[in-house]
Amino acid sequence: MKELSGKTAVVTGAASGLGLAFSESFTALGMNVVMADVEAGPLAVEAERLGRTSDVLPLTIDVSSVDAIEQMHAATIERFGTAHVLCNNAGVGG
Repeated sequence: MKELSGKTAVVTGAASGLGLAFSESFTALGMNVVMADVEAGPLAVEAERLGRTSDVLPLTIDVSSVDAIEQMHAATIERFGTAHVLCNNAGVGG
């Protein structure tokens, strides 16, 4: 999957479960990954681990907030220029 190397993925719910598995898979492919999650502690641990092999941007956000999504978008564009893959994986109760 060399065509994904150097591309950017945005993953919500990235600190655990499927979101973390997606993040691990994307970094294994050589992708940059924006890891977004509401849980700051686990996010920091996993982003530091995955950041050893790829460019990872951890963002502690609540995806139910429009302002937070706009901030995530701005941070993604500022750091990587664009996003090529979006995994909307975060669970939102309500």
